[in-house]
Amino acid sequence: MRRGGNIIATFETSLCDETGRRQTDFGLADLLGVRLLRSPVRPYPHFYFYRRDGWVQVFSGIQAELLPAPLISCEIALNGAKEISPFSIKFKGWDGSEILPSEFPAVTANEFGKGRAVYLAGPFGEHY
Repeated sequence: MRRGGNIIATFETSLCDETGRRQTDFGLADLLGVRLLRSPVRPYPHFYFYRRDGWVQVFSGIQAELLPAPLISCEIALNGAKEISPFSIKFKGWDGSEILPSEFPAVTANEFGKGRAVYLAGPFGEHY
């Protein structure tokens, strides 16, 4: 990444060390620009995440403002990264009037050297 490479990471990527022991934070935390608050958070801690127009490379061609979130996720805090999309908070009722952004990012991007890290705080690969 320092020389221009890019990385896409999801959910608990780099949370275990090389011997398979679970750590308290991501091994790639400096590259990702986030820190772990807790994981896994389940079942269904966040119903949606938001499409944001600010980063067309991620949401190009997607019209819906709210997208279904994975059934489990990590709750993270920004530590240098930029939030691309937040998760929604849990809400009551199903008419959509109470769907609001949460304080927890769903998608982030971090510049590191000449490269970029995109992090998705859930197992989005199995979902999308």
